[in-house]
Amino acid sequence: MKWVLIVLNVLIIDITIFSQDNCHFSLLSNDTMYNDYIENVFDDSEEQQIIAIGTKFYRDFSVSSFHGPVFQKFDYCGNKLIDKRYEAIDSLIIWGHYWLETNLTKVNEPVQKRTIKDNNGLYCTALRVADTMTSSSSLMLVGIDNYGNIRRRSLPFSSNEDINCSIRNIKLLNDKRILLILDRCDAVNGKYWFLYFDERYRLLEKRQIHLNSEIFAIEEIEGKGFICAAYGLNLGQYKVFKMDSMGSISWEYNPYPERGGAVRQIKVLNNRIIFVGSVRPVALKSPGLGLITELDFEGALINQISISKDSGAINFCSFIIDGADTYYVAGYETSRADARGSDIILYRIDNQSKTIWDTSYNFVSLLGTSNGGFYNDYGGFDLIETMDRSLVTFGGNVYSSVSSKVNVVHKDGIIIKTRPGFLTKSEETSLAKSNFYTLEPNPVVEKLHIRGNLEKLERFRIFDFQGLLVLSGNGNDFPQSVQDFAPGLYILQVMDANKVSHNLKFVKM
Repeated sequence: MKWVLIVLNVLIIDITIFSQDNCHFSLLSNDTMYNDYIENVFDDSEEQQIIAIGTKFYRDFSVSSFHGPVFQKFDYCGNKLIDKRYEAIDSLIIWGHYWLETNLTKVNEPVQKRTIKDNNGLYCTALRVADTMTSSSSLMLVGIDNYGNIRRRSLPFSSNEDINCSIRNIKLLNDKRILLILDRCDAVNGKYWFLYFDERYRLLEKRQIHLNSEIFAIEEIEGKGFICAAYGLNLGQYKVFKMDSMGSISWEYNPYPERGGAVRQIKVLNNRIIFVGSVRPVALKSPGLGLITELDFEGALINQISISKDSGAINFCSFIIDGADTYYVAGYETSRADARGSDIILYRIDNQSKTIWDTSYNFVSLLGTSNGGFYNDYGGFDLIETMDRSLVTFGGNVYSSVSSKVNVVHKDGIIIKTRPGFLTKSEETSLAKSNFYTLEPNPVVEKLHIRGNLEKLERFRIFDFQGLLVLSGNGNDFPQSVQDFAPGLYILQVMDANKVSHNLKFVKM
């Protein structure tokens, strides 16, 4: 059978680039016909180009509910090279990555990972399709090459149980299988489907899992299951949990159960679980916190970094770590005092919660007005390092319509690329340069001793399990009395002469 692909709105521009050495850009889509959701962004390092994959749908909801997938490609200077919108394959109409919620209740939350780069170099994404001949709906995996051509597709797969699910996440596992997660299949019972595919997109296995909260982000721990971030249906929480492949939860970390918040990205690095997000303020007039948290594989706290501003709430969404164990973090800041609305933010933070620098981006759509109170930039939904050592992030500009359509919110896509060399990176990671330390006795009753190269120890800080600082001092202040500490788990954080931080757990009896 010969497959025919219908592609609409194809724009390929042949641009001769004399030099991209100093290229950086801030791009707002301002599409007059479509709302523009950018869902995932990739760096094509060989071509020095940026690929964005997302969804578009008509601004006037009375015209159509079409929201098809879109492939866009830009050079490092922000010039658009390719713009493809996919509408159908043979008799299959493509409806996009999810059914559109016209009230857009989560416009300020990052979209989930619905596209990955597979082991064959294709951008693998999951789509919902409808057959015009049989009127049946189903789901499908497709693989798109660097020029927007669909090179591989799975057979349509569906059942009465999963066709009404939402496509939540897609992951490339360590064993080269592809995991597709469907959720909202049963809002009452928390039903999920975990579908496993091989490298050729053939369905291998389908598992049903029941959970009492949404999986907002997920990361694999090789041979040990998954670390998941929960997002409640009514109130988000700054919570992660570890579960096996059958959905059995072994532990959860939820330090702020009453405050609400969200964990938006998780990574597993150097035997640590690291995640970022935000926690809502205790009171209306107090700022919300942007948080970076490190746990070990048993869920014990290693380190936590919090950033706040009196002017508004910090919402961290994504991060990378450089060779000096400092964090580059992207997200958005909401400010009650700023008439421009929310801004997209970039921070560089050390592991002592010190802000090295921060910057923000604000966009004004040519198609909207802020009169209705909607004029905000939400973003930082992923953070990508490019070949020229710049950073790329993305988001959306949300605003009310100039047509004064009541309670209708519109969105333009945003892509930001910083200048080349923006990312500072050492040749050797700090972990390789570490001088390791141990604590004795542990558990401890009175005096805590530290063993290691004490001549290179500069200072220390001790945090309780909630991340509150309880003691600090110079590196030569050991042995240290902890006799008056309340019983429980603590983190000793020491800084050596290489400016490397070491986090050591101990238990006070």
